[in-house]
Amino acid sequence: MNKTDRSMFRRALCIALSALLVVTVAGIPESFAAPSGAIGDTEVPMAALDEAAADTSESANVGGGETYPDDGDYLAGVEEAALAEEERSADIDELGYIPGEIIVVYEESASDAEKQAAIDVVEGEESAAEATFEESVAVPVEISDDVTVETAAEMVKQDPAVRYALPNYTVSTYDEPSAVAQGAAAVKIDDLQARQWYIDYVKAPAAWDAIATRLPTAASAKVAVIDTGASLSHPDLANVVNRRQSAEVVHGEEKDLSSWTTKPLRGDGYVNGSAGVEEYASHGTHVSGIIAAEAGNGGTLGVASGGSTVDANNLIDLVVIDAFSKKTRDPRTGAWVANGTVYDVVYSLEYARDIGCKVVNMSLGFDVYDEELARYFEELCSELTDNDDMLIVAAAGNSGVNQKSIPASCDSVIGVISLTHRAHVSSGRNSISSATWMTGDITRSSFSNYGDWCDLSAPGESIYSTLLLNGSTDTYGYMDGTSMACPVVAAVASMVRVAAPELSAREVRDVLCKTAADLTEVRGKDDQSGWGAVDAEAALKKVLSPAAGDTTSKGDGTEPSESQAPSVQPAPPVKQPDQQAQKQPTVKPAPQAPERPATTSQGWVTVGGKWRYVGNDGAYATGWIKVKGTWYYLHGNGDMATGWLKLGKTWYYLKGSGAMATGWLKLGKTWYYLKGSGAMATGWYQVGRTWYYSNGSGAMQANRWIGNYYVKSSGAMATSQWIGRYHVNASGKWDKTR
Repeated sequence: MNKTDRSMFRRALCIALSALLVVTVAGIPESFAAPSGAIGDTEVPMAALDEAAADTSESANVGGGETYPDDGDYLAGVEEAALAEEERSADIDELGYIPGEIIVVYEESASDAEKQAAIDVVEGEESAAEATFEESVAVPVEISDDVTVETAAEMVKQDPAVRYALPNYTVSTYDEPSAVAQGAAAVKIDDLQARQWYIDYVKAPAAWDAIATRLPTAASAKVAVIDTGASLSHPDLANVVNRRQSAEVVHGEEKDLSSWTTKPLRGDGYVNGSAGVEEYASHGTHVSGIIAAEAGNGGTLGVASGGSTVDANNLIDLVVIDAFSKKTRDPRTGAWVANGTVYDVVYSLEYARDIGCKVVNMSLGFDVYDEELARYFEELCSELTDNDDMLIVAAAGNSGVNQKSIPASCDSVIGVISLTHRAHVSSGRNSISSATWMTGDITRSSFSNYGDWCDLSAPGESIYSTLLLNGSTDTYGYMDGTSMACPVVAAVASMVRVAAPELSAREVRDVLCKTAADLTEVRGKDDQSGWGAVDAEAALKKVLSPAAGDTTSKGDGTEPSESQAPSVQPAPPVKQPDQQAQKQPTVKPAPQAPERPATTSQGWVTVGGKWRYVGNDGAYATGWIKVKGTWYYLHGNGDMATGWLKLGKTWYYLKGSGAMATGWLKLGKTWYYLKGSGAMATGWYQVGRTWYYSNGSGAMQANRWIGNYYVKSSGAMATSQWIGRYHVNASGKWDKTR
């Protein structure tokens, strides 16, 4: 920029810095106190910038015709510029973020002009293609040389078109530098499974058998591994990785937006499209093998491989996304290791969503914990979970303390703690000697982060899996870390999605937590192990239809009580809009000719391909029954109901397993909400602290006004924000127009 432009920018910068200083020292003045996104032009302190830049009447003329604001403001601008120059010359590893660049997350409704106006205040230029989500749009922005990253983020986030502005933090893998390799030659029919203690510990073989015997046909679940890549030549991965969709995130010249793209995955250890392997990464190779290493070909096998059953190597559609576009020096070993950024991860999540991934493994975390970053990822991951049915699993981190990690600490993400077995302690580790609790031979790994923000535990020490040695040799070896525990949980989650595709991501999460094995004296969730150790057998048996011959106690035969539903406050007063009548769910008339069972043994039986339940009186049960805590409905002839069911004026939904659905249900492109009683919700209703609205057919409404209230793309009622020209208050009601 020329001298005049730089002068005007510095003056604007000085005014902005002064405004930020006032906010910090004196508290937020009234003009700053409007809710986010609710500030009109006359109320925005930053709106004075253009006027200030144009008004030179109070400027001093300094040689060469260059103008500056008063001395105090000028010195503040010079100091900021000096700090910015120092920041740009600093080591990225020490900063923990990329200098000269911020991540801007715009409101989804922001126009191109509003976006540009928001970043003009820091002379910003978008440096990549936008990552677009239903609620927001994220993009990295190159900032002026005269402003630090922190100041730029504070300035930009004041604009009502901006949801978040934050540094482009770096991200790292969560493995410990202890890989011990073994040659891949001379192994047959998965002889190395004996070294995979975690396979039997999480009861994966029993889960494979349950799927094979109880699921007539199994459609694979698409699983994304966002990591450093994976070796495509490894004998246990070559036939497993989806090469057509696996990708490497690359970006070329700065400010060349089209250079940000995904290219076909080449392997593990490539850096940002480089011609050769620049850092000897094997993290993604190891993680991928834990999930889905090929069964039956010699070597190891994955937790979700299917073992030797008829479903072997057909349960998982594995997509590997190399999100680590940079490299850095590991301070512990001095070796080059993979490194990525906020935008690498966001871009990868967008790609995983676009290709329909239902489980995402993220054995990674950001190098800092920042509240703004946490809020953004909380929002982003919730959207992907609820709107795109994506179950995200992330590693808790390896600092060995109760310290939150992003994204593992997000409410909608399954955060995973690492476990250690007494017989499988890695050399040099003190997991057993330093343990504060033991359950049999199991305890939390000494390196693992923990806390009430974590959800599940899984083996993560002495984990034997696929390796790529020195960037060129396919082999096997041990690695430690929550990075290794994370894919164990992701693999089990994937098998649940195969067995019960009608379950939402949140319902799958609920199944995993409720079937986990308690590890400590605290019943239920605790800060040392979350809900406990993931249990593949228990999870799969919970969601699969009961096998013939299974016996259980007869339910009480009563209809579930409406009192089980969450308490709902009176709905906001609203005039119901005129809308075209929508077709109600349909259900076939139930046959009404009861028969006597051929057996008097209590439990589930199949008759003509239909499930029935024999009660303790020897007759087929009818109506509502509760078996092992789950409600089923049996027609008059005893056949188990599935799909939509209307009883009186109330609709219910029975899953493919016959289990009554509760909570959120997505059928096709439509969301429904089933109360705790199973009854389909219509009109206004509250889930947690959030209001939603479903029409008479039960379809959740989105992106529309309901009377004086607005429901967003997620279906949630908007509060305290602007919707275009209209503002809604804290109760969600429209209260003003701009």
